[in-house]
Amino acid sequence: MAGLELDVDAGPLQVVAQLAASFDGLTSQMKASALAEKRRLDHLRTRVPIDVTLKGSGFQAGGTTTSFGINLDGPQAGFYWLVRRIIVGPVGVGWPTSSDGTTEVYVTPMAGMVGMGSASGGSNTGAIAQLRQLSDLVDQSATIPNKAFYSNHQIVVQPSEKLVIVVNPVASTPTVQFIATAQVEVHRAVSAAEQFSA
Repeated sequence: MAGLELDVDAGPLQVVAQLAASFDGLTSQMKASALAEKRRLDHLRTRVPIDVTLKGSGFQAGGTTTSFGINLDGPQAGFYWLVRRIIVGPVGVGWPTSSDGTTEVYVTPMAGMVGMGSASGGSNTGAIAQLRQLSDLVDQSATIPNKAFYSNHQIVVQPSEKLVIVVNPVASTPTVQFIATAQVEVHRAVSAAEQFSA
């Protein structure tokens, strides 16, 4: 048997003891190999996309045209998102009910509190609704409610970025709460070292 070296001058009890010790060594090595394979497979499973639904909301003060952003957050370090669907509209109404205004979708490093609306102006001078850049714009809609579906890699959100929906209401709209939902695929970023070792 490969890997076994027995003393030919040993007695039967010594041979049995040597065999038992050798088999214990092989069993430990097999367990270690099986554990290493399980870890490798678990690591590969983390690369499989996971579908996640994100939700956030914000208020428009009655009779104002103040834009506000709804921050849907961004991926954790080591992951990235592929955005597949975004829906924006007033809370508590069905799809046929329209609301005056427009929406914009940004992938940006600037954002307020996760899941909550942040208006421009006032004490919240760092809000995305005030500082938004055309270079961060990835989509827009001329109507509310808005639904949009995206193909693979059409909107990518990196770990240092946030997915933010900006709602631009019109003055005739009373106080309304708007909700934004997005479905994203969470992918694991693979480094060059992992690609060659897997």
